[in-house]
Amino acid sequence: MKMFWLGMAWALVLGARVSAADLDPAVGRLVTGIVEQETRTRNLPFAQVIHAATGRKVIPLDRQALVDQALLGKLGQSLDDVLVRMNAADTPVGDEDRVNGVTPLFEKTLLEALGKVKGFQCAVPATVAGRTLKTGYPALCLRDQYGGRVVYLDVKLRSTKSISTGTETFTYTPHRELNKIAEDAHHLLLLVEHNGRRNGFWQFTRWEMIDLSRVELKLDASFAANRKDFQKTNYLVGVSRPAADRKPTLKPGSSSSQ
Repeated sequence: MKMFWLGMAWALVLGARVSAADLDPAVGRLVTGIVEQETRTRNLPFAQVIHAATGRKVIPLDRQALVDQALLGKLGQSLDDVLVRMNAADTPVGDEDRVNGVTPLFEKTLLEALGKVKGFQCAVPATVAGRTLKTGYPALCLRDQYGGRVVYLDVKLRSTKSISTGTETFTYTPHRELNKIAEDAHHLLLLVEHNGRRNGFWQFTRWEMIDLSRVELKLDASFAANRKDFQKTNYLVGVSRPAADRKPTLKPGSSSSQ
């Protein structure tokens, strides 16, 4: 949802082509609307956000139902197997030292593990346009042939420190062309805890499985620019001198103000 508003605002800004001293009325109305909406929509049920964005329903899990108990049991065993595999000496993680690089490796290992479960079919979901994207929500689509259900899965690795400080987050950004939610389904978030990389190895300690149908989201509207925006030459107003040409004007320990 945030990226939708950002895209709308960026398109209006580019189309307006006004100076910094002017305010395009359309941009003004949009920004004012975002501020007001953020104030009014503090908590939005994930299920309603998905339904509004994709037209698909989020189906809650019933932990009292035997069919759902069987599904969760198989998922749990597969996650246990993945933790063992990821903590092994020949871990698929290898020398990767960035958590953003570890996440797709974890997702790939989970996909392979779920594909070995009898009655399960697991794949990276394609977009509604037929493209296969490894990025974006959800990461995996699981089909339970016995139960006749579809489960969308997303994996989030979280450090023990982020749990204690409360800084971990889950975000969902609606897309029309990049939408990967094509069916009514269960939606599960897999939270995998780790202690970081120690002695050359990542240590994955435990996992939790969250039924997103019961989660509420907060709308966090913001505006952003990326590195490509900063590197446009007409925006650049200064650059550092070559290292060989840099001559200090202050002596060590001195102050510019006397």
